[in-house]
Amino acid sequence: MPLLGASVALVAALMTASVTIVIRRLGKTEQAATTVFWFAVSSLIPLGLLMLHFGGAHDAGTWEILAGLALSGGIAQLTLTGALRLAPVALVMPMDYTSLLWAMLLGSWMFGEVPTPGIWIGAPIIVASGLVIVWREHRLRRLAALSSEAVAPT
Repeated sequence: MPLLGASVALVAALMTASVTIVIRRLGKTEQAATTVFWFAVSSLIPLGLLMLHFGGAHDAGTWEILAGLALSGGIAQLTLTGALRLAPVALVMPMDYTSLLWAMLLGSWMFGEVPTPGIWIGAPIIVASGLVIVWREHRLRRLAALSSEAVAPT
């Protein structure tokens, strides 16, 4: 396993978890649109600097694709931010793991990519861990509800 790739994946996972927790906390005081707007604005400077190095001119068709991606990505960000505002992180984020399945299906359909054996081994483990978290959260909520009913005076 390449050390650089593993390090990037680990840092990305830590950053994603951190941002998710911050978004959940911001959701208590801010609307989803406000959070998404300021996230986009704060991303402009570092991404703009990277664009100077990696960017290039695009034709009209590419701009249409980019506009579609921006629109669908914005809608997805609004819905995810809204979901994190309304539900616990441990319940919302396992649903985000379905992006692995969508990426695999779209990659196969659009680009003819065949999933590697590592994906066939790793993806079910990730999906199963998400399902275990959802099951555990559901069970903990039921236990908390039962214990609060037992404590409440009748």
